[in-house]
Amino acid sequence: MKVISKQRNSKMCIICGLDNEYGVRAPFYNMEDGSVMTKFRYREQHQSYPQRVHGGLITAMLDEMGLRALWAKDLCEKQFGVTISLETKFRKPVPYDRDLIGKAVIIKDTANFLVTEAKITDVHGNTLADGTIKYIKLQVDKIAENVSAHEEMCYLIDDGVKEIDFISPKTNPKNANKCFHSVNRAFSGCFTFYFSLPIFYNLYMVNRLRDLRNAKELSQSQLGMKFNIGKTTVSHYENFERDIPSDMIVRFAQYFGVTTDYFLGAGPDKNESANTAMVLSAARKIDFQKFTSSELLEYISLMKENASQILGRHREPVEITSVLKVAETRTKHTEK
Repeated sequence: MKVISKQRNSKMCIICGLDNEYGVRAPFYNMEDGSVMTKFRYREQHQSYPQRVHGGLITAMLDEMGLRALWAKDLCEKQFGVTISLETKFRKPVPYDRDLIGKAVIIKDTANFLVTEAKITDVHGNTLADGTIKYIKLQVDKIAENVSAHEEMCYLIDDGVKEIDFISPKTNPKNANKCFHSVNRAFSGCFTFYFSLPIFYNLYMVNRLRDLRNAKELSQSQLGMKFNIGKTTVSHYENFERDIPSDMIVRFAQYFGVTTDYFLGAGPDKNESANTAMVLSAARKIDFQKFTSSELLEYISLMKENASQILGRHREPVEITSVLKVAETRTKHTEK
């Protein structure tokens, strides 16, 4: 497939940073079909188990390609965004020290949101991993303060690549790894792009419910009866298979005589006020005036999905929920 032009590389991004000695240092290209592609190799330093690349770095590559697809579409590197959600499927083990191909395309593009599909294949066209990534578009000054986009994304080096051999991806359902890994969290994939915006992300729930229950010598059934929930629900909570609602987090903490921070595995957090301020600051930078009614509803839905984590981890829920009220008020005004 023909290469139209090359995209910039950053200094320190784990995927594209040329000054990062442990990074992948992958090049990215704008392709004739409007997609973004890369031909790259992971190294031994990127392994999890021997001979296999770490899942986090596989996900990071998908995340990196996803936003770069926006640059490939418009042949312009002035638009940025942060990841809202990323759903990855690991289909086969990804090796290091072998040539790999990555490709990403846009499947939905609105004024404020972007959805892309990205995949990693071997040179024979076998799909190793793929994912669907959703971003909210933001200007760089709303992602990080005092950062110039092209000060970090400063390398534009012509490597002479004019074409990338690309075999249409294929998967074998019989051999495909059925392990399904959902990543709905902030992932610091690129210094310039992906500063964490915690209010959007469904953070992995950690809790000490099992330890606290065992300390009181209660079975799952006995604990469930005290809170009018089933044994299966308690099991889901303890095995992190289901998020604990914010009101239940408070009730559990009160029952066991601990703080919600301790219950959630964090312990006292001296930086809690600063963390909360960061969450609020990031959310308040979003210009709701530019959102359509449907986009605001989608934003509100995302906020509510993450309410249990946000309210459980911060002692100032009133301030956080006030951000949500701003969005809801704006939605009603738009509908009128």
